[in-house]
Amino acid sequence: MGNRAKKTTIALLSLIAVSVLFGCATLREREAPPDWEYVVRVSERDETIRHGELRFKGEPIEPVFSAVVIEDAKFTYVLRTADEPFRGYRRVEQFTQPDAHAKVEPFSHDLARGWYLAEFGDRRAGTPEGWVWVRRENVEAYVDQTRLREFASHHRLNQIETPKVETRVQVQLQYTIRL
Repeated sequence: MGNRAKKTTIALLSLIAVSVLFGCATLREREAPPDWEYVVRVSERDETIRHGELRFKGEPIEPVFSAVVIEDAKFTYVLRTADEPFRGYRRVEQFTQPDAHAKVEPFSHDLARGWYLAEFGDRRAGTPEGWVWVRRENVEAYVDQTRLREFASHHRLNQIETPKVETRVQVQLQYTIRL
């Protein structure tokens, strides 16, 4: 009986310890939610159709960037095609952040504005940690994550849309030959 009671006590203490650990982790997540979230939604009508979304502090990022690098993760925006049932931001699996930074410091007016134009590997040495890199066509920049909307508006970046397909037109020609 003593050995059985000992095993029961150890099992009960282990269960309490695990409950406390999971309870603390859940509580910590509620207290400080992550600033960035990557959410993939599945269509209710067709489970193969998915939509990827980036959110900053719970608000979705408008789909105006073809690529976004957040810390050590890269996301590219893809459009749904017949072969690919995914639309939205998709995380790039094989991605490594470059180690070296440009030796130039950001200008004070760049820091006040919240962005500076630069290619991906040209992150300046004094760039704040929270800034992300974005690209759309020929515009590449490091941007304060709270100023993404202002940056897109300033550069007149419209939402990425599904390519427009020209409708097919059938033409019937009729002619008469006079003799």
